[in-house]
Amino acid sequence: MNREKIKKYLPIAGAIAIGLLVYFIQGGILPPLIGFALGYVGFKVAVTPRGATSSAGELVADGIAKIDFDAAIREARSRYNALQNDAFRITKVDARRKVDAIVSLVGQIIDQVKKDPKDYRAARQFFSYYLEATVKVVHFYVELTARPVLDAEAKTSIENVENELDTVRRAFEKQLKVLDENDVLDLDTELTVLKRTIELEGLSSALDQPEADSQQTK
Repeated sequence: MNREKIKKYLPIAGAIAIGLLVYFIQGGILPPLIGFALGYVGFKVAVTPRGATSSAGELVADGIAKIDFDAAIREARSRYNALQNDAFRITKVDARRKVDAIVSLVGQIIDQVKKDPKDYRAARQFFSYYLEATVKVVHFYVELTARPVLDAEAKTSIENVENELDTVRRAFEKQLKVLDENDVLDLDTELTVLKRTIELEGLSSALDQPEADSQQTK
């Protein structure tokens, strides 16, 4: 039997042995059960390497918990997939090209952060706000363009999104550059413009009530 199998079965075997020993000495039911439990814990601690930590306390980089990092990556992947799915629904060639470029940048940013977890600090705002907001705005745009009849307000909202897609792309390009250079560059200008875009009349409602917009198209 190899060492890993010994580590796996030793706590159980040791606990059984201690439980039986207590049974023969003390009798009854409760004392052997207590002996079994204490024996299992004792042997488990004995075969666990020193310094081993639970996944909850494991770090992927200085100050970045693995459990939080993994959750952020999973959520980002989910939003990336949603953005990609909406891109497939865009029929206007120019808008589709711009959204495809944004989708590509999002994928590269996620891959870069996953490859080098310490970059997560520089991309935290991207993960926590801008990616989610962009997904919602693009989805809002797709739902609007799918309507058979468009009023003046809807047409204005569509134009606003189309006009600002290049701003989103530039902001994400700058974010990727920050990660590639392992440097903290000034993203304030691009991100401020992006935030203003999101908060334009007709777009801010997309962040608050995307489900309602979806229902109106059905």
